[in-house]
Amino acid sequence: MKKKKDRLQTLDVVTRLLSRFGIRILIYAALAVLFYVGITRAYGFGYSVFTSDPVAVEPGADIEVTITQDMTPEDIAQLLKEKGVIRDEEVFRVQEFLYTSERVPIYPGTYTLNNSWSAEEIIGVMTEEPETVEETTALAGATDAAQAPTATSGETAPEDSLEDGT
Repeated sequence: MKKKKDRLQTLDVVTRLLSRFGIRILIYAALAVLFYVGITRAYGFGYSVFTSDPVAVEPGADIEVTITQDMTPEDIAQLLKEKGVIRDEEVFRVQEFLYTSERVPIYPGTYTLNNSWSAEEIIGVMTEEPETVEETTALAGATDAAQAPTATSGETAPEDSLEDGT
């Protein structure tokens, strides 16, 4: 009887060790799978950020998009996704973070974007500083002023009188 009891105790100890060892193996295996999945997804996301495929092949389609002053990067990414200019909002938000700054922001305005462009090209167009109304008006005024003497000089009487000989 003593032998049977010792045998059961030994079997109990071995079973406990194996079950603890088995649980550890299961935990390590689960962690390895999670680690692998995490690494592959992180790699895929990083790859998408730096080598994003356009939505369409060349020549693509031109799509008009209006960016307002109060739009956040999240709003811009959502709008571009809805319009079919980009594939993934999260990838575009990271790209926007990488390619813009306070000195090179995305300016409000209406843009004609092509869905065959890369995110870098799209962001490049939206970060070009637009001509302001003041600059346009000043340039137009300067051009009108430069052209004004020419237009009025042809109508002046002294030149006409010289041609007539008077």
